[in-house]
Amino acid sequence: MLCDIPPEIVSEIASHLPYRDIVTLRQVFTHEDLRNATDAHVVWLNLAKQYVTENPHSHFSNIQSISSLTTDQIRERFEKRLLVDHLWQSPGKVYPTMKRLKKPSPRMITVGIAPGGRWLFAGTDYCSLYYWDLESDDPEPVHLVPFDDDVDNTPGEGYTITAIDFLVEHGDPLSGFIIAFIGRDFHREHKESGEWLYIWDVVPQDASGTLKAKRLRTLPLPYHGSTSRFSFNDHLVARTMTKRLDVYWWRDCTETRLVRCTLVLETDPIITSVYVIGSDKLLVYTRHHDQHKAQLYALEPEYSDVSETGKAVSHATEIWSFRFCSEYKGYKISRLYFDGASYRQIIAMIDGIYSLTIPASQADGVTLTKVSNFDLHQRQSDARLYGLGLNKGCCRVGTELYRFGYSNALTSGSYEHGVMFEAGIDPFLRRL
Repeated sequence: MLCDIPPEIVSEIASHLPYRDIVTLRQVFTHEDLRNATDAHVVWLNLAKQYVTENPHSHFSNIQSISSLTTDQIRERFEKRLLVDHLWQSPGKVYPTMKRLKKPSPRMITVGIAPGGRWLFAGTDYCSLYYWDLESDDPEPVHLVPFDDDVDNTPGEGYTITAIDFLVEHGDPLSGFIIAFIGRDFHREHKESGEWLYIWDVVPQDASGTLKAKRLRTLPLPYHGSTSRFSFNDHLVARTMTKRLDVYWWRDCTETRLVRCTLVLETDPIITSVYVIGSDKLLVYTRHHDQHKAQLYALEPEYSDVSETGKAVSHATEIWSFRFCSEYKGYKISRLYFDGASYRQIIAMIDGIYSLTIPASQADGVTLTKVSNFDLHQRQSDARLYGLGLNKGCCRVGTELYRFGYSNALTSGSYEHGVMFEAGIDPFLRRL
């Protein structure tokens, strides 16, 4: 009988098996001693050593330090590393790593990675903006302050940074970028002027990763009771309000004169996402009960004084819309891509994956094309999307991790591949 085999023999056999076979054994074995034998220290130690040998570029750990870890520690690190491999498999791309960052003293409110992947930014209480150089072996938080700083350029101590976004103007993000963030003052007596939009030009100073910032704009915003969503490009800034969106042609704005328009939404939807497109268009995603809607608007500028920022005037024309019902609450959209001729975005719905294309020069030529039959409807009870890109994504369904891909042309170019994980790895999946 299989249960008569000594556990140490089972452990020795299992220590020479690949991870997938060990998972299968744990599912097949009903006897507790046999299951425990497949979870022995020697089993996970050999798996980890084999992984390090095959992946010398990985930051998993070195072989000497692995041996001193407990069984649970080895298993946790190995399964997490294995998960990262499946999520990030992409030839020619930078291999993902893990680093422990020192926190700044103010409480962090929002974080974002600048284009290029080298600098991580965090907005904090007291409206301080910190960054870390992720190429450093031991990244330290650095307080970023404009070099032309004066009393009007840097937010006061009563402010909190609630949102961050980035813009690359010159093609290479490592040579410089623009950062925009919203600062909110919780201590002002007049809440109508309690938020400001800060736009800074950020340039690396040398190979050490030190950044230098210069103020471009500081714009007053109407107070908004909840956290704002916003999007900006080299022409526009769009920021959500209750039942409306305020859009600013920020390069033409000053601290006493705003070039803006306000888009008023007829119903009372929740604005889930907003994207500025070119110099005169806005893509808005909303949710009202179970109905989700995507709408593309053409904008017209409206000049108004700072004292009139609360005025709600619609100067936008809807040129395309799409309504869809999503019982699957975890539906997802990718970031907006621009290929030089069209703006593209991927939308995951319950019946498949769709590609939205918005021509830059022909606003009425918007198309929505199904590019994958990956069916969330059949798996929605225990499915969760983790990533969605221009040509691939990943989704957890129960204890399986699916990687799926697609092209912007036909569903025949799509594929999907499922990988089985034990339930013990689920906490890592949930944190992605």
